[in-house]
Amino acid sequence: MEKSDTRHNHLLITILITLLVFASVGFTTLIVIGGRESASEGYVNVTMTDAYLSCSRRLREEVGDQLQSYSMDNLSTRYDSERKKHLIFIKANFNMDNRQIENGYVSCEVASSGRIREFDIRVDGSKGSKTRSGGNAFGFDFP
Repeated sequence: MEKSDTRHNHLLITILITLLVFASVGFTTLIVIGGRESASEGYVNVTMTDAYLSCSRRLREEVGDQLQSYSMDNLSTRYDSERKKHLIFIKANFNMDNRQIENGYVSCEVASSGRIREFDIRVDGSKGSKTRSGGNAFGFDFP
């Protein structure tokens, strides 16, 4: 009888270990799949650098070859914790059609999800100040 009890105990332990391994694999898979679903909603750990890179990428896309140089305005750029958004301000220089360099300023709001909420370009030139807003049909267009 002792041999059958020992064999029975070994079988019971083997079954319990197998169940534990399957439960562990299943739980890990569930965590990984749940993480992928939340990652599809957007990158949620956005730093100031991430926000600046998003805004500068958008600036290069919208202005193209007319953009001569740009840099982040460190005094104005900040994170608004109450509204959960980064406020990015960029100083830029543009080559206009007559090869004249004009100063410009970019205002960019980046949500904590990483999406750009607002994007405005302001160019101060010899002909006065012109503003281009991301959603404004009457804004300044670069040729």
